Amino acid sequence: MDDQITTSVFDAYCKRVIRNELSDCVKQWKRWRRFEAMVGTAVEDVPVLDAYPSEALMIEVNGYGCIVSSERLFHALLNLPLLQQQIIIMSAWEGMSDYQIAPIVGRPRRTITYQRNQGIKALKMLLRSVDGGVGIPDDS
Repeated sequence: MDDQITTSVFDAYCKRVIRNELSDCVKQWKRWRRFEAMVGTAVEDVPVLDAYPSEALMIEVNGYGCIVSSERLFHALLNLPLLQQQIIIMSAWEGMSDYQIAPIVGRPRRTITYQRNQGIKALKMLLRSVDGGVGIPDDS
């Protein structure tokens, strides 16, 4: 009797999983169709920008590196002081927190936060000066 109950419970579970998967597929298909209607073309016909690693620029500071595809951003990063470069690379590209960065660079966490914020402000200023402020929102 227990085998029969176990089998029927398992069968019900399998049917529920299959039904939910079918529902998810139908929802995904409808989302794609709505997107195609919004764009006005089939998703397969949307052009894709090819990115080649040879066209990217690499910055490496103390073993931590980042690949930058924007030449403007690359030069702006190079114009920052070394400490700010380190902190921004470890924070933005490596995903490290201020607590993780502090012992690596040998500075207190509050200094890391301050230097990161100063570096970001400097990057904004450098990028604004290069392109006349187009595309960079003001903090005010």
